[in-house]
Amino acid sequence: MPVAAVFRLKCLRAAKPPRAFRALFHPVFLERMRRTDDRLGRILHDAGRNAPYSLSPVWGTVDRNGRLLENGTYRVRLGLLEDALEDALHLSLERGVWREPIDLGGVPFVLEDLLLGESSEGGGCGRARYEDLWTAAEDAAAAVGRKGSLKVRVRFLSPMAFKRGDLHYPLPDVSLVTRHLTERWNAACPHAVPDPVGAAEISIARLKLETSRYALRNGGTVIGAFGSVTYVAQGARESLTALHALLHFAAFSGIGVKTTQGMGQCAVSDTQDRRPVPGTA
Repeated sequence: MPVAAVFRLKCLRAAKPPRAFRALFHPVFLERMRRTDDRLGRILHDAGRNAPYSLSPVWGTVDRNGRLLENGTYRVRLGLLEDALEDALHLSLERGVWREPIDLGGVPFVLEDLLLGESSEGGGCGRARYEDLWTAAEDAAAAVGRKGSLKVRVRFLSPMAFKRGDLHYPLPDVSLVTRHLTERWNAACPHAVPDPVGAAEISIARLKLETSRYALRNGGTVIGAFGSVTYVAQGARESLTALHALLHFAAFSGIGVKTTQGMGQCAVSDTQDRRPVPGTA
């Protein structure tokens, strides 16, 4: 079951953010999971592009001099794609591995709170069974009129890119997006979903993107796109269902490369009325 959690961190000392600061929660998460379950920790470390989790950048503000705020609150959103990871996260809390200070590039933090799954405070938490994502997608596809279309808006909250050979490609091309999400879904869920590309007519109704550099932990930098894209699709109900389910799954998995280091985080919503214009049906 996909689950989203939010770590709330308190910065203990004002400091200039170290290089790749936004991506530095990744090794912390892996280390705490390894201490909780050594076998699971190794699996997560070696998971590659189909990792069963995603991490947002370390989000928060800096002062007018570009320094992290002492006692300031920062947050990291964690997307878990398998039930075993939520169980391990609960176990890590029970064992107290998160009580220790968190070092992000030499800057000390402590965990103030962890919001997991449903929370009255919102803040990016949530959960959705794979069956529920599929059922909601079936309802959305069924609501499309004979000459209507399915529209889904994806907002990229952090830079997104795909790998093409030795280069990075910072555009949300339909085929790249659906192929990536199909692989992630099928790696985490026992009920496989077909890639809707080829079985449905999918295009882009609206595109508003900018590019930005994103620093990675290993010293590399990726140029990615952030902003929003609205996908529009027509075709067989089964294909529209798959597209809708995959795009909403992206709110947990992220899209593109380095989703465990903060890239490709997104928010997803349906847009506009799916019915055809009166007189065209």
